[in-house]
This record gives sequence, structure tokens and C-alpha cells, in this order.
Amino acid sequence: MKLEYSSIALKGNDYKEKIKEARAFCEKNEVEFGIQMHNTANLDEVELLSKENVPLSFHAPIGGKHYINLATRNIKTSIKSLEDTLLVMEKYNVNLAVFHGFLLVDNPVPTITERTDEAFVKAIQAAFREDLLYSKEKGVNPISNIDFKSDEYQERLGILKENLAYIDKKYEGFNLCIENDFPVYSFGSLLADYISKFNHKICLDTGHLWGTCVLYNLDVIKEAEKILKTGNVLCTHFHNSLLKKDSSPLEVRDGHQNLYIESDVPLKDILKLMLQYNVNDYIFEIITGDL
Repeated sequence: MKLEYSSIALKGNDYKEKIKEARAFCEKNEVEFGIQMHNTANLDEVELLSKENVPLSFHAPIGGKHYINLATRNIKTSIKSLEDTLLVMEKYNVNLAVFHGFLLVDNPVPTITERTDEAFVKAIQAAFREDLLYSKEKGVNPISNIDFKSDEYQERLGILKENLAYIDKKYEGFNLCIENDFPVYSFGSLLADYISKFNHKICLDTGHLWGTCVLYNLDVIKEAEKILKTGNVLCTHFHNSLLKKDSSPLEVRDGHQNLYIESDVPLKDILKLMLQYNVNDYIFEIITGDL
């Protein structure tokens, strides 16, 4: 089993101490310790943390400048961003990367190298589609309202599957995991019925899954098991959420909260399922994460 910090938890001056404590904890419990470089990390941060002699994984793109959108009709920019990321992975002997691969847009969507709300909102405007949102009012939480049966969604789903098969074959030396999305803007990897048929390696994000289940009134355990049953889940972004089960659509917010807070998320039951289906890589994508 492997436990990983996200690099977003290692931004402070105490990062060396946090790594030392986490390494000792993992050694004591006979599990591997690692760090996943967040997709807001720049190359200097990768170089810095690589010196800590800890195995790295990536939340792609890193080194690439755009989201690796495999549902676009214009794939060239996404493949360039993926290949730029793979060059960095090779340099630092990284094998596993997770990525958000399903956006219902054709134009390139830039990524960011600083984790601020302002930077994210500015960059993600390229993924903004007013016709896919619950509310068109400016400044309102951009929660999506996607028609999964629409011709466009089904077309892009087909494009995505073809491109997933393509990268799986072309870059077979790497474990490239598509992540289930949070239901915002035009991100489309949401429902287990579709994700379970990707026939591709998956990173299952618990907070994103919870947000989707609250929005669409779905059972999070049933949704998780549909995905886990595929045997394709190689890793998980494992974190909590303050989102209540009975929240209205426009109240839906992403999680990335500490595991120990009280919440409506049945994390222990999800964890039992993950262990049952042999998920062995747990990435704590929590900004304030610590032991």
C-alpha cells in the first residue's frame, strides 16, 4: 500500500518536517510513502521535492500548458501537453499520472502554475459554456447541468474512448489515469455508468464523486462500486467534503477537506470498498493536510 501527500500540502516552510514525519509514519506502518505533484506545481517545485528522495507521481499536466482534454475534436494541443508532461516524468523517473480528460469544448484550456482562485477562474474560462450550467447568472457557482443523452455528449464520449485507447497503446510504459471530475463548468467525467465503460485506468476522487452524487441525487456507495468493479482504479484522491447530502445544486462545492472532520460523506464505507477492490494508492489532495 502507498500513501501520498499532494504537493499542495507542502507549500510551507515546514515541508521538510512534514515529509520526515510522514515517512516515519509510513515506515512504522509498513506502507510506502510518496508525493503527488499537483497540476498547479511548476518545474521548480518538482525539482525541489525530487531532492527529498521520495517517489513522485504527477497530477498532469506538469510541464504541459493545457488540460489533456481527450474529448475535444481538435486533439493536437492536448497530446502536446501530455507529451510535454511525459518528458518531465521520464526525467524524474515517474510512472503514474492522473489527469482530467473530459471537457465538452474543442478549444484548448490552459492550466495554471499557482493555486489561487483568481488564477483558476481566469484560466478555466476557456472551459466555460453557459448552455451547460444550472444558472446563467454572472458570479453564480458554475455548477454543470449536462444532458448525458444528448448527441454532443455521446459524440464526445466516443471521441474520449478512442483517444484513451490511443494513449494507452502509444504510451504503454506509463500508468495514465483519467480522474472523475467535479460537476462544474464543462467537465464531463461524472457518472459511474459512463466512467465504468472507459476501459482505461482510473483515479477515483472521493470528493468529486460525492459532489456529483449530491447534485444528481445518486447513492455514492453504489456509484463507487460500479467504478471499482471494473478493476481499473489504480489510485484515489481520498478526501472529505463539507457538502451536505441535501444541498441544493447551486450550493455544491468541491471538498478537499481533512478526513477527520464531521461530514455526510460515508468515507469509511468507501474505504472498505476500495480495500475490497484492491486499491492500494491513496493520495491525500488536501491543502491543509498533515498527519
